[in-house]
Amino acid sequence: MKKEMQAIFEAAGQKLVFNDPGAAVGTYNGTYSLTISARLPDVLEQLNADPTYSGLVGITMGKTFMSDASYAFSDEKGHMINRGIVSTYWTGKYVPEGTTFSAYLGQMGAHEAGHWFLKQLFGTGHARDKSLMGEGVPGSRFSKKQAAALSKLCK
Repeated sequence: MKKEMQAIFEAAGQKLVFNDPGAAVGTYNGTYSLTISARLPDVLEQLNADPTYSGLVGITMGKTFMSDASYAFSDEKGHMINRGIVSTYWTGKYVPEGTTFSAYLGQMGAHEAGHWFLKQLFGTGHARDKSLMGEGVPGSRFSKKQAAALSKLCK
């Protein structure tokens, strides 16, 4: 999974660092924490179980939490934590043929991190950033425009 995420970011000219929050000091968006978990927060699990909702907008396999989300995370002092989550259960149900589960988790993780890092350019939702890392997630790479935006944010 880490190798896939690193390859996606390196293709955009960025170095992805794991387990070193200090590496992002001085960058525009700071650190991003990604949780890999079987389950999503309850509100998202409920939406995925609702055929009306999931049929309309699709299944949620991962989520990046923005400060206005009711299920966003904060620390003891109430500061928002830049983080996202990817569900092994939901991702595992939709692994494309020819892609390994680990690689697909990496693609989903990079996709969710992309929401955080590119939010200033593309907004936060799929309706506004339809092209986030290409059409859909499989085989994802950042577009040239997105790579240029990452370069500006990660100096």
